[in-house]
Amino acid sequence: MRDHAEIYIDIWDDPDFIELSPGAQRLYFLLLSQRRLEYSGVLSLRPTMWTAMSSDTTEDDIWDALGELIETDYIVLDEHTQEVLIRSFFRRDVARVGKPGKMNANLVRSALEACNRVDSMVIRAVLVREIYRSAPLPFGTDESLRRFPDLSDPPSEQPPFEAPCEGG
Repeated sequence: MRDHAEIYIDIWDDPDFIELSPGAQRLYFLLLSQRRLEYSGVLSLRPTMWTAMSSDTTEDDIWDALGELIETDYIVLDEHTQEVLIRSFFRRDVARVGKPGKMNANLVRSALEACNRVDSMVIRAVLVREIYRSAPLPFGTDESLRRFPDLSDPPSEQPPFEAPCEGG
């Protein structure tokens, strides 16, 4: 289980992030810092619980911020499976850990195992694209890759959306 969240200071150089409302920015940080956030970047949709984490936030505020984060491609939400993906989490938080140019194989394995627990086919498809954007994966992750069958074929040439920027 994660015991901390990394927030890169270059997020404040990201014009798309700066354009977000204060509520959407706050919710983004709240999602990043959830204990139950998997190494895949996926967590359960819990707007009522997130409302209780601030004295002046309503559930409508949470839904408005979720909508803004969805519109700007910071998150992917599957209401059917009640899962939320912080889209860049794998690329920014898993793939960036370790020596420059080298990923931590154990962390990548944990992330790939977490991908297997994702129910949403929509989120799994986005995860595949994010993982391939982080390639090449480190030596020793082959077995984890085989267990995540969605990764058997590289994604088609164009992702369903482009990242608003590297920070997003």
